[in-house]
Amino acid sequence: HLADAFALIGPQSQAKKISGISTSTAQLRTDDGAAFVELDPGSHAVNVTTSGKLTASAQGGTEINSPEIVFNGNVTINGNLSQGMGDGGGTATMHGPVTVTNDVTAGGISLQTHKHGGVETGGGQTGGPE
Repeated sequence: HLADAFALIGPQSQAKKISGISTSTAQLRTDDGAAFVELDPGSHAVNVTTSGKLTASAQGGTEINSPEIVFNGNVTINGNLSQGMGDGGGTATMHGPVTVTNDVTAGGISLQTHKHGGVETGGGQTGGPE
Protein backbone atom coordinates (compact mmCIF):
# COMPACT_ATOMS: atom_id res chain seq x y z
CA HIS A 1 0.00 0.00 0.00
CA LEU A 2 1.15 3.50 -0.69
CA ALA A 3 0.09 4.54 2.82
CA ASP A 4 2.69 2.17 4.36
CA ALA A 5 5.70 4.29 3.37
CA PHE A 6 6.75 7.78 2.42
CA ALA A 7 9.81 9.55 1.03
CA LEU A 8 11.07 13.08 1.52
CA ILE A 9 12.84 14.27 -1.60
CA GLY A 10 15.12 17.28 -1.45
CA PRO A 11 18.34 18.59 0.09
CA GLN A 12 19.04 17.62 3.67
CA SER A 13 21.57 18.69 6.28
CA GLN A 14 24.58 16.41 6.66
CA ALA A 15 25.87 17.90 9.90
CA LYS A 16 26.15 14.42 11.45
CA LYS A 17 27.10 12.50 8.33
CA ILE A 18 28.88 9.25 9.22
CA SER A 19 32.15 8.96 7.32
CA GLY A 20 34.00 5.82 6.30
CA ILE A 21 30.89 3.75 5.69
CA SER A 22 31.17 0.43 3.94
CA THR A 23 29.66 -0.06 0.51
CA SER A 24 30.06 -3.86 0.59
CA THR A 25 28.72 -4.77 4.05
CA ALA A 26 25.70 -3.98 6.19
CA GLN A 27 26.70 -2.05 9.30
CA LEU A 28 25.14 -0.72 12.48
CA ARG A 29 27.46 2.11 13.64
CA THR A 30 27.87 4.76 16.29
CA ASP A 31 27.80 8.36 15.02
CA ASP A 32 31.60 8.61 15.27
CA GLY A 33 32.10 5.21 13.56
CA ALA A 34 34.33 3.91 16.38
CA ALA A 35 32.00 1.01 17.18
CA PHE A 36 30.04 -1.12 14.72
CA VAL A 37 28.49 -4.48 13.97
CA GLU A 38 29.12 -5.58 10.40
CA LEU A 39 27.49 -8.31 8.29
CA ASP A 40 29.42 -9.35 5.19
CA PRO A 41 27.14 -10.95 2.59
CA GLY A 42 30.11 -12.21 0.55
CA SER A 43 31.90 -14.17 3.27
CA HIS A 44 28.93 -14.48 5.67
CA ALA A 45 31.19 -13.10 8.41
CA VAL A 46 29.81 -11.17 11.39
CA ASN A 47 32.29 -8.66 12.83
CA VAL A 48 31.98 -6.56 15.97
CA THR A 49 34.44 -3.69 16.41
CA THR A 50 34.68 -1.34 19.37
CA SER A 51 37.32 0.69 21.16
CA GLY A 52 35.30 0.15 24.35
CA LYS A 53 34.35 -2.97 26.29
CA LEU A 54 32.21 -5.68 24.64
CA THR A 55 29.71 -7.30 27.02
CA ALA A 56 27.20 -10.06 26.28
CA SER A 57 24.58 -11.19 28.83
CA ALA A 58 22.48 -14.31 28.32
CA GLN A 59 20.34 -15.53 31.22
CA GLY A 60 19.61 -18.82 29.43
CA GLY A 61 23.27 -19.67 28.74
CA THR A 62 25.61 -19.32 25.79
CA GLU A 63 26.70 -21.95 23.29
CA ILE A 64 29.23 -21.47 20.50
CA ASN A 65 29.62 -24.15 17.83
CA SER A 66 32.84 -23.73 15.88
CA PRO A 67 35.64 -26.04 14.73
CA GLU A 68 38.20 -23.66 16.27
CA ILE A 69 38.07 -20.75 18.72
CA VAL A 70 41.04 -18.42 19.20
CA PHE A 71 41.43 -15.99 22.10
CA ASN A 72 44.12 -13.35 21.66
CA GLY A 73 44.90 -11.91 25.08
CA ASN A 74 44.60 -12.91 28.71
CA VAL A 75 41.58 -15.05 29.63
CA THR A 76 39.91 -15.00 33.05
CA ILE A 77 37.27 -17.59 33.93
CA ASN A 78 35.12 -16.75 36.96
CA GLY A 79 33.62 -20.17 37.56
CA ASN A 80 34.36 -23.81 36.92
CA LEU A 81 35.96 -25.03 33.70
CA SER A 82 34.84 -28.38 32.32
CA GLN A 83 36.71 -29.90 29.38
CA GLY A 84 36.00 -33.11 27.51
CA MET A 85 34.59 -34.82 24.47
CA GLY A 86 31.73 -36.97 25.68
CA ASP A 87 32.25 -40.09 27.79
CA GLY A 88 35.85 -40.70 26.68
CA GLY A 89 37.11 -37.23 27.57
CA GLY A 90 39.42 -35.15 25.47
CA THR A 91 42.96 -33.88 25.57
CA ALA A 92 44.40 -30.60 26.76
CA THR A 93 47.73 -29.09 25.80
CA MET A 94 49.29 -26.16 27.63
CA HIS A 95 52.60 -24.56 26.83
CA GLY A 96 53.52 -23.71 30.46
CA PRO A 97 54.59 -22.85 32.90
CA VAL A 98 51.40 -23.80 34.74
CA THR A 99 50.81 -22.56 38.28
CA VAL A 100 48.16 -24.22 40.43
CA THR A 101 47.19 -22.62 43.75
CA ASN A 102 45.54 -25.71 45.25
CA ASP A 103 45.99 -29.46 44.73
CA VAL A 104 46.22 -31.29 41.42
CA THR A 105 44.66 -34.75 41.14
CA ALA A 106 45.67 -37.08 38.31
CA GLY A 107 44.27 -40.58 38.01
CA GLY A 108 42.77 -40.20 41.48
CA ILE A 109 46.18 -39.42 43.08
CA SER A 110 46.75 -36.11 44.87
CA LEU A 111 49.94 -34.23 44.04
CA GLN A 112 50.06 -32.74 47.56
CA THR A 113 49.27 -35.79 49.71
CA HIS A 114 50.46 -38.82 47.71
CA LYS A 115 53.04 -41.22 49.15
CA HIS A 116 55.94 -43.03 47.51
CA GLY A 117 56.82 -46.64 48.21
CA GLY A 118 60.26 -48.23 47.92
CA VAL A 119 62.11 -45.30 49.49
CA GLU A 120 65.76 -46.04 50.29
CA THR A 121 68.82 -43.94 50.98
CA GLY A 122 71.46 -43.28 48.35
CA GLY A 123 71.01 -42.98 44.61
CA GLY A 124 68.02 -45.33 44.30
CA GLN A 125 64.67 -44.40 42.84
CA THR A 126 61.37 -44.36 44.72
CA GLY A 127 58.37 -46.34 43.65
CA GLY A 128 55.47 -44.66 41.87
CA PRO A 129 53.01 -42.41 43.69
CA GLU A 130 50.24 -44.11 45.66
